Amino acid sequence: MENPANIDWLPGALADHLTSFGGQLSNTSGQMTALEWLEAGATASYGTVSEPCNHWQKFPHPQVLLLNYLQGATALEAYWRSVAWPAQGVLVGEPLAAPFGR
Repeated sequence: MENPANIDWLPGALADHLTSFGGQLSNTSGQMTALEWLEAGATASYGTVSEPCNHWQKFPHPQVLLLNYLQGATALEAYWRSVAWPAQGVLVGEPLAAPFGR
């Protein structure tokens, strides 16, 4: 994977990954956390806080996330609408970012 710090981030960029503990912000297991996306330049990210197994409902559905975000929803609204089981995850970054809002 390319180093996230080497990516040219656009304003309002969202970034996620499918690791087991991306939402554990003080993670010491060696996995990348959602905070590292912010440090690299992303505006917001979402990560799970417990072993996700392979339940797709715990992760943002990309089509739903991007459709809502591009239609003007805030990052928080877009993530909330795209994660079916949000109880095992955490959103980090700027929740009110809405670069496509009117």
